[in-house]
Amino acid sequence: MNKNSLRLGNISGIPIFVHWSFAAIIAYVIYIGVSNDFGIWGTTWYMLLILSVFGCVLLHELGHSLSARWYGIETEDITLLPIGGLARLERMPKKPIQELVIAIMGPAVNVVIAIVLAGLHWLLFGDFFNNISLSGDFTLNSYIALLTTINIILVVFNMIPAFPMDGGRVFRALLSFKFSHVVATKIASIVGKLAAVCFIGYGFSQNDYTLMGVGAFVFYAASMENKIASMEGALEGQTVQLMIRDRYTIFQTTDTVASVMNALSTGLETDFLVLNNNLVEGIVTKAIIVKHNAQNPDITLNQVMKTDIFATNPQESLTEVWMLIRGHKQPIVPVFDSTTGLLLGVLDQRTIYNFIEMKNSR
Repeated sequence: MNKNSLRLGNISGIPIFVHWSFAAIIAYVIYIGVSNDFGIWGTTWYMLLILSVFGCVLLHELGHSLSARWYGIETEDITLLPIGGLARLERMPKKPIQELVIAIMGPAVNVVIAIVLAGLHWLLFGDFFNNISLSGDFTLNSYIALLTTINIILVVFNMIPAFPMDGGRVFRALLSFKFSHVVATKIASIVGKLAAVCFIGYGFSQNDYTLMGVGAFVFYAASMENKIASMEGALEGQTVQLMIRDRYTIFQTTDTVASVMNALSTGLETDFLVLNNNLVEGIVTKAIIVKHNAQNPDITLNQVMKTDIFATNPQESLTEVWMLIRGHKQPIVPVFDSTTGLLLGVLDQRTIYNFIEMKNSR
């Protein structure tokens, strides 16, 4: 998704992106301003309100991300979309209490924002609920009132048990106290799909394309989460030892992209370890090699390889390592002996997928 997004910067070490489709929101605001003759001030006020809403959405996602960090789970990035925000955690928590806390912390941020804004409104204009102004007046009064109300709506909407929305994740976490993670995910995904169909149906009846889009996204995401959980279930109880591949091709940091391209053309391997003498320095993937081969096939691997990689050992849980593979986008992992530190072989994503397909087909 990041290739279609603009990077805004970092917050607490987390990259923040805005998707290109967000431009449609800006264009829509300008269209509304012009068609309703809001003028420069009215259009600017409306734009400020929309951007403030997405600022609250960003804080919501940071609530998830920073609470996940408390449990040792980092966030790959946060992307703002027209339908909301998306925080990509490097892995999902396995303990129900952790998922429960992480899921709740997003809406909790919106609760705090709503309380602060309602208090500010009370200080400036009197009691919020008795003096609320939700009209189209371009005033500070209506701005604070609208932003407060929108945050309340965000809390209520997000807590609908439509997995994988926050309420759905809370629902799955509660189910996980009684059922296995796979079963809890299956139940939550079914409820999520039913809720998504309701979103789409109601959105269609009201010509609300945003709600229809949210429904379609929830349905797709619920299906994918259920698929991922089923895959994790197939790996349950297995260790890395089961899938170590001890026959593999290695390259040196001084080798060229062209030499790897030749290996890609003549063999079945698609991802390779890159060593400096006997030390693993990084990896190269088919995507990296194809890209750079078209630009400069004589460039050496130390200039193009992926260096921020992790390694594992034979005793590690295969489920945990597979989640790291997906989170780090690292299709091949060096496996070292935990006692001697010797390189024993590699674990690759394709081998894991083949094992899952074989086990699930039984």
